[in-house]
Amino acid sequence: MATEIVEFTPAPNATEDAAKGLDEFAALEAKITRIADALLQARAERDQAREDARAERDRAAQAAHALQALQSEQRASERELVALRKERIEIRNRVTRLTKHLTEHVAADA
Repeated sequence: MATEIVEFTPAPNATEDAAKGLDEFAALEAKITRIADALLQARAERDQAREDARAERDRAAQAAHALQALQSEQRASERELVALRKERIEIRNRVTRLTKHLTEHVAADA
C-alpha cells in the first residue's frame, strides 16, 4: 500500500462563493432580526391593546355602577316627591276644613 499524497487546490471562484455565502447569511440574519423586532413590536402593541381594553372595561363598569346609583337616587327622590305631594294635599284639606270651621264659628258668634 502506497500512500498517495493528494493536494487540494481550491476552485478558482471559491472565495467568491464564500463571500456570496457570507453575504446571503448576513442578509438572512438581518431578515430574521427584522422579523423578530416586528414580532416584539406586535406583542407590545397587543399587550398595550389588552391593557387599554381592560382599562375601558373598568371605566365602563364604574360608569354602570354610577348610573345605578343615580337611578336609585332618582327613584328615592320620586318616592319622596309623591309622599310630599300627598302631604301637601292632606295639609290643604286640613287648612280648608279649619278655614271652614273658623268661618262657621265666626258666623255663629256674629
